[in-house]
Amino acid sequence: WRVVHGAASLSNCPLGLLELSIVMNPEDLRYANGRGDFPLHIAVSKTRFREENGSFRVAIEDSEDDLRASRTKLILRSFPRAAFIPDGGGDMPLTLAIQAGQPWESLDALVRAAPHVLSQTSKMGLYPFQLAACSPMASLNELFQLLVTEPFLISSH
Repeated sequence: WRVVHGAASLSNCPLGLLELSIVMNPEDLRYANGRGDFPLHIAVSKTRFREENGSFRVAIEDSEDDLRASRTKLILRSFPRAAFIPDGGGDMPLTLAIQAGQPWESLDALVRAAPHVLSQTSKMGLYPFQLAACSPMASLNELFQLLVTEPFLISSH
C-alpha cells in the first residue's frame, strides 16, 4: 500500500493532503499498485457521479469538478510522464478520464502532457473524441473541446 495511491483514491481528499503525500512520498508517483495503476490513473478514474441511497446517481458540484481537475494537474506537475503510461488494463489516462467524465480542465492537462494520445485509439478502437461522444459520463463541452484540439481527426475519419 502506498500513501499517494491512497490519497488519490479518496474522492473527498483535500488537495493539500494529496500535495503533502506527494511531497513526503514522491517515489509513490512512479510505482504502480497491484493492479498496475499509478496515482494518476486512480485520480482520473474518479467519476463525475456519486451514489446516494444505494444506486441513485447524483451529479457532483462544480467545486468538486474543480478539485478533480486540480488533483490531476498536481499529479501531472509532479510526474508528467504518467500521462504516457497505460494503466494495468491497457488504458491511457486520457481514456480513463473521458470514461469517468472528468472536466475539460483535467482532459486539457492530460492532452498538454501527452498530446500524441489524441491521435491514438483506445482498446475499443475509438479516438478520444469518439469515446467522449459514446460515453454517458462525458459532456458536450468535453467532446467539443477534444474536437477543437485535434480537428484533423474529423476529416480523416
